[in-house]
Amino acid sequence: MLFRSGTFTASLRFIKGHQVNFKVAAVASVAALIGSPLGAKLAMAIDEKYLRYVLLIAVPIIAVMILRKKDFGQEIEHEPPILKSVLLSIAIGFSLGMYDGFFGPGMGTFLTLLLNSVLGLSILRSCGTTKIVNLSSNVAALVTYALSGNVWFQIGIQCTIFSILGNWVGAGLALKKGVKIVRPIMIVTMTLLLIKIATEMF
Repeated sequence: MLFRSGTFTASLRFIKGHQVNFKVAAVASVAALIGSPLGAKLAMAIDEKYLRYVLLIAVPIIAVMILRKKDFGQEIEHEPPILKSVLLSIAIGFSLGMYDGFFGPGMGTFLTLLLNSVLGLSILRSCGTTKIVNLSSNVAALVTYALSGNVWFQIGIQCTIFSILGNWVGAGLALKKGVKIVRPIMIVTMTLLLIKIATEMF
């Protein structure tokens, strides 16, 4: 489990660019903080191959949905009523927090898609809000793994440096190019995730 300073760096850029829905981020982050340690404990108790089977089916379906959805990344927000928004934020934050603690890869992409399609946030605000929630679940999972002695700090520190650089550049591109850069990056991310899962299974 790596340090997530890169996620923190990207969060700062999105906050500065006014592309974070703090209400959704706060509620979903608390839910993710609860779900992430549970997912991490679950990962240490059962074989993650079962989740890989699910992702092997789910990832291609999500990719096709993005490609076929003409209004994907729409900039006009249509957030649901406050109570519904809070309940959906809790459900999304908790479930993806568990996923992040259990498996991790692709969590940011899945969360961005849900914030955009379910909560009606613009693609940029979805990306920015995702970074805040992702940071919360990352920290919770990191603490859980560290306390159980499952963190390789030497590797984590080295990866942190490049993670910061990558997140800084990526957040800048997203803020500048919007959906034009976010959409293809999501497709590439899910393709790589699918390849990773397939190579580990077969």
